[in-house]
Amino acid sequence: MMSGTASMYRDSILQPSSEDRYAGSRILWFRVILRAMFDWVSYKDSQRLMQKKLAESAHNWFFCTSEMFNGFENVCLMLEIDPKKIQQRVLTMSKDEVEKIEFKERRILGIPDDEKQVVYEEEF
Repeated sequence: MMSGTASMYRDSILQPSSEDRYAGSRILWFRVILRAMFDWVSYKDSQRLMQKKLAESAHNWFFCTSEMFNGFENVCLMLEIDPKKIQQRVLTMSKDEVEKIEFKERRILGIPDDEKQVVYEEEF
C-alpha cells in the first residue's frame, strides 16, 4: 500500500489531469509563435545579415508548408488555433505592436527593461 505522499505524487505529477496534460508544451509553442512574430516584424527590413536571416526564417516557418511535427500548421493544429488568422495577423502587425508584446512578456517574467534585446544587439 502506498503512503499518502507517494500516492499524491503519483496522481499529481505523473498522471496530470486531461485539462493540463499539455499545458507546458502549449505555452512553449505559443511563445515560439510570438518569437517568430517578433523576428519577422522587427527584422524584415533590417540591413543586418543575421537579423535578416531571423526574419526570413520566421517568414518561411509561417508561410511555407511543412509536414514536420514542428511546422507552423502542425503546431497550430496541436494548439487548436486557426493558422490563417495567425498568418493574417503576422502580415498586419506593426513594430510597435510586437514590441508591446515583448515588453509585456518581459514584465511578466521579471526581466528589467534595460536588458531588453541585449543578446540580439550584442550578436549583430
